[in-house]
Amino acid sequence: MTDELLDGRRLTTPKAAAAAGLISSYPVAAQNLFDSGLYIYIRSLIWQLLNIYSIRMSAVFMISL
Repeated sequence: MTDELLDGRRLTTPKAAAAAGLISSYPVAAQNLFDSGLYIYIRSLIWQLLNIYSIRMSAVFMISL
């Protein structure tokens, strides 16, 4: 495999972990989650990782053409 694909896999795991943590903590302490600012932080973390992943994958696609 190429290094680009391996980098993409490394970015997928933290996104999934952050999303799973956010979803699993919601039923336990929903109000505390929103009041602490953690919800905004995790959502921006997931968004940034998703953007990095998509830009890298689009670069791999453009190079392969």
